[in-house]
Amino acid sequence: MNEVQNAYAAAYVGGEALCSTDAYGDLHAVPEEVRSAKQGCGSPIDAARASIRPGMTVLDLGCGAGTDCFLAAESVGATGNVVGVDFTPEALAIARRNARANMRFIETDFEKLPLDDSSVDVVISNCALNLASDKAAAFAEIYRVLKSGGCFVISDIAAFQSVPNYIRGDREMISRCIGGAMEFKVFAALTRNAGLRGFGAVNVRGYARIDGLDFVSATVTAHKTTPARDEKPKAVTLTGPMLRAATEFGEFKRGETQTVSAEAAEMLCLPYCAPHFSFETNAPTASIPPERTTCKYTGSFAVLTGGFLEIEDDDGHTYRLGEPLEVCDKTAAVLAQGGYRELITIINRAAGRGVDARDMLCGDGCCC
Repeated sequence: MNEVQNAYAAAYVGGEALCSTDAYGDLHAVPEEVRSAKQGCGSPIDAARASIRPGMTVLDLGCGAGTDCFLAAESVGATGNVVGVDFTPEALAIARRNARANMRFIETDFEKLPLDDSSVDVVISNCALNLASDKAAAFAEIYRVLKSGGCFVISDIAAFQSVPNYIRGDREMISRCIGGAMEFKVFAALTRNAGLRGFGAVNVRGYARIDGLDFVSATVTAHKTTPARDEKPKAVTLTGPMLRAATEFGEFKRGETQTVSAEAAEMLCLPYCAPHFSFETNAPTASIPPERTTCKYTGSFAVLTGGFLEIEDDDGHTYRLGEPLEVCDKTAAVLAQGGYRELITIINRAAGRGVDARDMLCGDGCCC
């Protein structure tokens, strides 16, 4: 880790961006010195704003010079607090020189946060958790410091396949946030194992392709659910377009009404789940069948990245969280439509070259 710290210290002193993004919008609230030193692969604060209220406490893991902290400070207001933690003194020096009254910055590792239990409303992080030496411990700390009902919004580099050791052990790749990238399904498992629920991506963008491996910038969220309440179970119906959907709270089939706990109902009301469920009786359902013609494969792979552990479409394709599935052009067209588009990321492994695809009859369980 010392080598990584040294690389970031040199980057902050020399004005180098080891990871960069164009995802930010208006940065007028961020001092020029801080803005010039920003590092990151996404914009977690944009997705977190809907969860941040005046008077809240926001924690930024790997805050660097503090770009996201200054943006969060605008949302929490004078009665709120923003805490930034980082392991790079040179970055924290910039942040502290520009800090406002409702901000403080701490030099520490993610795996042992000097914060009280249940003291934070929202945790954000921008391309930093990939640098954690013990990611399970870091997620356990996120869970510990979050209040019940709180959430995290994290932008970080992820992969849709196992990252080989020669990349994991490459010093430059580590410093540039590629070497420590989490496989997407491992990312999700780490959050679940820490006790967080409702993991899902709110934004996925291509970041890099290295030796045929796809790395993405993923902004993801998960929640620390509220304690069990003395509420009656609720009736809910999966309305589609998927035929079947599996969540952390059970499996659902389109058009079938079943009862769920109050905790499950709360999670099913999250933005990426809510469009697919109804708490009304006799709710209408919808499906998106593909055209009944032959298939062409041109390099498209579909990855479930939002909200569910597994979903099945009307042609028998099963999409599992974080696992690429090769799909034909017809299926890719279905997945690009509303209802699937927010849950599925399409990557094309033949991008940059043409595929002279022949028609194929895939047989039962496909879309022919």
